[in-house]
Amino acid sequence: MQELFISSPYPIYNELQHIIFPNLKTFKILYIPHGFSKPEIFINFLKNNGKTLTDLCIDNYTNRSLNLSIIQYCPNLKKLVIIIEKTESRLLKNIFDRCQDLECIKIWCGGSYIKEKEMLYVIAKYSPKNFHKLKIFNKKRSNLRPKELETFFLSWGERIPRKLLDMMIAKDYDNIHGLEANEENLTIIEKYKRLGIIKDFKTESYYKEKYLFD
Repeated sequence: MQELFISSPYPIYNELQHIIFPNLKTFKILYIPHGFSKPEIFINFLKNNGKTLTDLCIDNYTNRSLNLSIIQYCPNLKKLVIIIEKTESRLLKNIFDRCQDLECIKIWCGGSYIKEKEMLYVIAKYSPKNFHKLKIFNKKRSNLRPKELETFFLSWGERIPRKLLDMMIAKDYDNIHGLEANEENLTIIEKYKRLGIIKDFKTESYYKEKYLFD
């Protein structure tokens, strides 16, 4: 088996920590009930199976020890969904340092999560050479200023080698919380599409896109 998708109440998770899938490439938990408090289940699963994974999504759940286990056990990731607390932005750099094949990341920002400005700085400075796809989800309204967004695109344009950047904003139902809520940001995005820095920019419902993460 190479792909495992789970969307189920957490009692089923208990069995995960004891199972080894020698050829597993994709592991996605699409739903975690409120109040789940056993990150060691996922940590043990990654300890047993993380080395072969290229696509990892443990959605709507954040835990420092779990994030550290991704760094420790999942060196071959190409796609990752991650939630990082705003006080732990260095974790993102550590993920990039460890996961040198990473091409795509979806990350929660704002509120109690990592600030967009800090996230963009780390991506421009430390993401691996093949990284080219960024997906952002804001539960709270974005505070990213146009000048900060332009600074990111300028830094991205100086990367060697440089890949064209794909950006996607995941929306919470029809709420506009992301950086696209500021029309000046959209003007800047169009500017850097014309300059050949951005390949594509789009918005999509988070609840639709999470099942189509590619």
